[in-house]
Amino acid sequence: MASRCVCGRSASFPLCDGSHGDAWACGTAAAAVGLCVVAGPHLSSLAERLAWEEGGEVLHRLTGPVTATRAIVLSDGSDLAYLQAELQRLTAGSLRGVAVDTPRAALGALLPLAPVSQACPDDPRQVWRAVRDALKADASPPPRLARGFLSHAAADEPWLLPAVESLRRNAGAELYVCADSIPSGAAWREHIEDALRRAERLVFVGSDASFASTYCAFEFGVATALGVPCRVVRVDEAPLPAWMGHLQATDVPRLRRIRPWLEPSEALEEALLDCLAPEVS
Repeated sequence: MASRCVCGRSASFPLCDGSHGDAWACGTAAAAVGLCVVAGPHLSSLAERLAWEEGGEVLHRLTGPVTATRAIVLSDGSDLAYLQAELQRLTAGSLRGVAVDTPRAALGALLPLAPVSQACPDDPRQVWRAVRDALKADASPPPRLARGFLSHAAADEPWLLPAVESLRRNAGAELYVCADSIPSGAAWREHIEDALRRAERLVFVGSDASFASTYCAFEFGVATALGVPCRVVRVDEAPLPAWMGHLQATDVPRLRRIRPWLEPSEALEEALLDCLAPEVS
């Protein structure tokens, strides 16, 4: 079936018969806008309001390629893969990011040259005000995520490794995981100790299985002895053992109660990002 031709070089314009050859493509011309607001599904209503107040457009209501004078990208950390795909069709003269209740570094990995602000409202009802304040504040490229060593139980890998891969791919996280970081035939104990010496953060994935694991306790002990800062992500209702009870854990079940729209995998990624985020000075 012939499709509508916008290139102007078809012998049967306005229908495209392919007579223009393969040297160039006949496609939809890019829509041109002044401001384009980009956001994932969780923040779509916020993007709509921002675009309306600023006289712009939201990317999810536009089809095909888009050219914008400037663009604002809103992210809550769970939408990085979606945003990465959407940004492929956007060309903007300038980009600005706002990380909504998530570390700046996560969005910064997606927008490496763009200034990124952070909006962390104390009350969920104040998200709009926090975003507006963040856009008014001076922004700078965010610092990178800490290089992490992930201590976990093998039994937790089926649901944990997809989150790890997502953070590596979409947030630029450098995560050492025994399941895929130790070469075949390597002396695993020495390899782990060397990785812990190079790590900037140990992230302990706390669960029934990991709290009972001798190997996880070994990794935590070595990290403590080496002075590596330790963070704990608690993924189920298992209580922290006495040997790590002095640490405040990032609690995934609690995070899901506070933000019930998050899927389990999204909440886990949020928690891991929080543990890898640079220290606030």
